[in-house]
Amino acid sequence: MIMDYFKTRLDLTGQKFGRLTVLEPAENVGRDTAWRCRCECGSEAVVKTGNLRSGNVRSCGCLRDDYIRGKRLDLTGQVFGRLTALERAEGMNGHTAWRCRCGCGNETVVRTGSLLSGSAKSCGCQEHARRNDLTGRTFGRLTVLEPVKNKYGQASWRCRCGCGNETVVRTWDLTSGHVASCGCLKDAAFGKSEGADEDLTGRVFGKLTVLGPAGTVKGNSMWRCRCECGKETVVRGSGLRTGNTRSCGCLRGRPRKRQGPPDGAGGG
Repeated sequence: MIMDYFKTRLDLTGQKFGRLTVLEPAENVGRDTAWRCRCECGSEAVVKTGNLRSGNVRSCGCLRDDYIRGKRLDLTGQVFGRLTALERAEGMNGHTAWRCRCGCGNETVVRTGSLLSGSAKSCGCQEHARRNDLTGRTFGRLTVLEPVKNKYGQASWRCRCGCGNETVVRTWDLTSGHVASCGCLKDAAFGKSEGADEDLTGRVFGKLTVLGPAGTVKGNSMWRCRCECGKETVVRGSGLRTGNTRSCGCLRGRPRKRQGPPDGAGGG
């Protein structure tokens, strides 16, 4: 009963010791309790509780093999992905390691096993680049094509706009929503570019029905319109699109509704 209580208190299932992860209790080794463990290399081993907790055993035996192999192997100058091994470094938790230079210029210390297995191929810059890759994403009218540097050397992206034009935009301008087109959205608001070519004939804006184009004034497209009050007027296309112009002026000139008591109420 006492032993069952003691074992329950010392349940190591799921805990990790070096390369070993405890799976379940195993049969005692002599008078010592033991645990079945899985090593990072994939092998399984039965290890006594005392050896796990003291750190005397941290692998199925592969740790010693790696150390011996690492001592024998000279990786200096060898390339692993974007990493070039420069020199042997201090061990990492019992693992042999190498100081490496990444293709991005950074230096990092990597375990021998990670280099040989191919699990480490950069200082982490590739993973960072993948997390921050905007290629294929759409921001407003802009679809990102590829990363580039702008004329100031800033990280930017070449984008194709919905109007067909291509432009280079900084990362922050895209992600913040500060830039959402090649400039055609702004031009359209002022009756330029694609907005100037848009035929508004027959469309209704407020009280105005567009009769036809009336030329341009200082680069702004103008349209002849008939108001519901019967008058005709010429207005800018941008005023129609933004809703700033909704009549010939009669809406603005309409007298305000009289404020006061209803008929027959109050007064003399």
